[in-house]
Amino acid sequence: MTATQHMLDRCHDPTYVCSMSEPHPLRSWREAHGVTADDVAAAVGVTSTAVYAWELGERKPRVEHAAAVESYTRGAVRVADMGVELTPEIVAAVERASRAGCPFCDGSGDTEHGPCGCCR
Repeated sequence: MTATQHMLDRCHDPTYVCSMSEPHPLRSWREAHGVTADDVAAAVGVTSTAVYAWELGERKPRVEHAAAVESYTRGAVRVADMGVELTPEIVAAVERASRAGCPFCDGSGDTEHGPCGCCR
């Protein structure tokens, strides 16, 4: 059974409260950009089943995965949107993850390195 079929089956279960009227921010972003759960999963290092579980609210991602989602979506889906509580350590991890994907940035804080401005 695919994750999508599982999701639909659960939504038809009268004991399950399904919130199809308000999709998860990641799902909304994926649909708006034509990105599959497999694409997100490959980009952040998880399975598509994990992505579906996040979107259904069944599980919360680890900090590093939520940060990778934020980086992958270029900030459109934030760590907080993924249900991860923001602490100073998490904020620092998100900043490191976003800089890690930058071809100009070495994370040094040097603002003269290129046009991205991610260290500013």
